[in-house]
Amino acid sequence: MRIVLDTNVVVSAALESQTASRVLLHITADPTCFWLVTREILDEYFEVLGRPRLAILPAAISSFEAKIRRSLLHVMPDALTKAPIRDPEDIKWLECAIAGNADYLITGDKDFDSLRGLTRFSIVTPAEFLEVVESPEST
Repeated sequence: MRIVLDTNVVVSAALESQTASRVLLHITADPTCFWLVTREILDEYFEVLGRPRLAILPAAISSFEAKIRRSLLHVMPDALTKAPIRDPEDIKWLECAIAGNADYLITGDKDFDSLRGLTRFSIVTPAEFLEVVESPEST
């Protein structure tokens, strides 16, 4: 399974949101899961995690980084996606998902709702993803 995680999911997991933490635990523990990132996305994760207002200790960020790096698969997007999305900054998630042939884009960002059903990959919330992977049919 190939997965792209929006920054809001990563930050929520780092801040110990139960749902987001379960998503990350599943992705990092399941050897059939590949967490797709681009250099730009990875840089954003750690820039946001390091923001003072989040008050995440540097040691916690380093520990978190060590855990997630094992599951990362770097992809190189090759073309700018033209998608009807409100925030142009969100294009990088779509480009990563397309370039990496993702199965899921997991996000809490409502801006992606308008694209549900229009992509090769499923756009889901963390809770929706857990419903899929934790259902009896998925085991």
